[in-house]
Amino acid sequence: MATETFTIEGMSCASCAQTVEKAVQKIKGIDTANVNLATEKLQVSYQEGAVDKETIKKAVSDAGYGVAEPSVEQSFMIEGMTCASCVQTVEKATSQVNGVKDVSVNLATEKMLVHFDPTITDGQAIKQAVTDAGYKAIEEKQSSATDDSQKKAKQLKKMWQRFLISIIFTAPLLYLSMGEMLGAPIPSFLDPMTHGRTFALAQLVLTLPVIFMGRSFYTNGFRSLFKGHPNMDSLVALGTSAAFLYSIYSTVMIFTGHAHFAMNLYYESAAVILTLITLGKYFEAVSKGKTSEAIKKLMDLAPKTAHVIRDGQEVEL
Repeated sequence: MATETFTIEGMSCASCAQTVEKAVQKIKGIDTANVNLATEKLQVSYQEGAVDKETIKKAVSDAGYGVAEPSVEQSFMIEGMTCASCVQTVEKATSQVNGVKDVSVNLATEKMLVHFDPTITDGQAIKQAVTDAGYKAIEEKQSSATDDSQKKAKQLKKMWQRFLISIIFTAPLLYLSMGEMLGAPIPSFLDPMTHGRTFALAQLVLTLPVIFMGRSFYTNGFRSLFKGHPNMDSLVALGTSAAFLYSIYSTVMIFTGHAHFAMNLYYESAAVILTLITLGKYFEAVSKGKTSEAIKKLMDLAPKTAHVIRDGQEVEL
């Protein structure tokens, strides 16, 4: 003998409770069916193997009522999102998890709110779906507000350091590649017409550190691209990769005796794009941080307790 409890929707009186009980008791294999109108619960005892949950739900539905599916609300912090496309990707990936009923992602607060059936799925499956989509989900209960603030401050500092290191190499690279066009003096040993190999190698050496500092664009961008949902990082990765790889080809051609390829180097394009996008991401992170802080302050304005009059007495809830 097995016992199962269901939450019944739509009941309004004792007659409704009796109707549900009678409808369920008619099912072959049901031993007892008791409805509690106050808690809106139906407790059923039945012979295992003789009847299943779906049959009971159908009987309740045919009687004009509904069986509420169990639902849990869980909040996650999402790492790695950069744009609205990322939000859509995370929402789509999470909504495809069996048992997930509703999902909402907020880019400004970097949070995802999920309603799911705990009998079908769990938080681990949801986090895995987000990971497979190219992002990272952290259950909010696992980290405090202080930890989140410290993590965001650390990320901002790291991003600013990435920009500073990138600009240190990008500035001379831009001068070297564009200086001659602007009439700026270029050292004779770096003259592209007479020392094409040195000219190309110098640009390559200056570009490699910038690409290394911006490697997250490639890991995130290509991962999202290969999974079929490209984002802004994918665009940056494709554009800078095209410029860099063509410049590598031109460098090889210079070393094989084709000196005119010195005019076909685009190392500075890749480096400048990566550096400026990094700066833009830093400003975006600062702006999002201020927005999140403002939202938290608004939420803190909500009262934590309420005073209610019950039976002539004031009760604090």
